[in-house]
Amino acid sequence: MFGELKFAAIASLAALIIGMYAGWQIRDWQADSEALKVQEATNQKLQAEIRRVADLQNKLRAQEREAGEALMQAETDRQKEIENVRKTKDATIAALRSDLVKLRDPWAGDRETACGSTQTPETAGTVLPDRTGELSNQLAEYLVSEAARADAIVVELNACRRVAVDQNAACNRMLVEAFR
Repeated sequence: MFGELKFAAIASLAALIIGMYAGWQIRDWQADSEALKVQEATNQKLQAEIRRVADLQNKLRAQEREAGEALMQAETDRQKEIENVRKTKDATIAALRSDLVKLRDPWAGDRETACGSTQTPETAGTVLPDRTGELSNQLAEYLVSEAARADAIVVELNACRRVAVDQNAACNRMLVEAFR
């Protein structure tokens, strides 16, 4: 009787241990299954994010390439415009030197009479100012050169402005794309 009780106790204890072990294994399998589902979902989200980042990087590279091409085009345009300014200046100075073009001060003839001068050609020993208002070649060349220098500065500033506007637009497009 004691032996049967002992056997029943051992059998009950063994059944309890086997039941607990089986329950533990089932819970482990369920937990592993749930963890696997969460991991798969996380992996899918991660893969989608990796694809999105790769797409953004490709778009960024394309935009950088386009910006580089635009910058090179802006530099080419700037050089052409500077060359046109130089050619115009050289042509104008050549025309001044060959007396094909004369620069005049339109108010030069009126200045003396407007200031109340009473000089007349009959006044002895008096040198009358040039009433035609024609500028000397040296002064005309200086003014043409300064005008060309100012035009070149305008070309440089316009090129800088175009590049800045283009770069700002590209940055804005990238930001909008990144936060979609």
